[in-house]
Amino acid sequence: LVQIGLTLSLVTFVIGEFVAPASEQAAQKLRLKATSSNVIAQAFRSGLWVKDDTNFVNVARVMPETVIHEVKIYEFDSDYRLRAISLAKTGEYQLENLWRLKDVVQTRFEENRTIVSRIPEAYWRSVLSPSILNVLMVVPEQMSLWELYSYIEHLSENRQETSRYEIVLWSKIIYPFAVLVMMVLALPFAYFQVREGGLGGKIFTGITLGMGFHLANRLFGH
Repeated sequence: LVQIGLTLSLVTFVIGEFVAPASEQAAQKLRLKATSSNVIAQAFRSGLWVKDDTNFVNVARVMPETVIHEVKIYEFDSDYRLRAISLAKTGEYQLENLWRLKDVVQTRFEENRTIVSRIPEAYWRSVLSPSILNVLMVVPEQMSLWELYSYIEHLSENRQETSRYEIVLWSKIIYPFAVLVMMVLALPFAYFQVREGGLGGKIFTGITLGMGFHLANRLFGH
């Protein structure tokens, strides 16, 4: 049973590390291409980079509550000359592709001078929407171990919060062994004598124990 469990654990690890992350990224790109052909985007260590018409946008973090952090907007004219750079601490989605940016520092490049403005709050209209950002941003649970480790190092270097990514990293390391644990937990309920009865009770107890292990694993993960 242990040999079978180790084989299944190895298969789980290989799929989780090499098949699932690549498939998820390919699916996201395919969905984006099918739903928003006018947006070109790619995720890097510096965050998410998006081409929005003649502008390039960098978003460091995308939060589930339709809030983006550390937004950089590079505005170009029709001849692709850089005209302005806007840096915003946060952006909150309003409606119909309208974002409210807070703590904006804007640098405009004119013919013979550069103008720097500080704006407490500004509105920005873009083709970006929370649905597009959610498609583009890979969640930690869908990243490989090496990607998680590299990203944790990047966040640590920039003195940013790493707890969520560290929890996912250790969960992915331990998860393959959970297959073996579940098989061992099921072993006592596999042997029974038909004449002794109580088969339904054993099956129910085994299912309850397995569900309890799964729920406890998720609970302590949070």
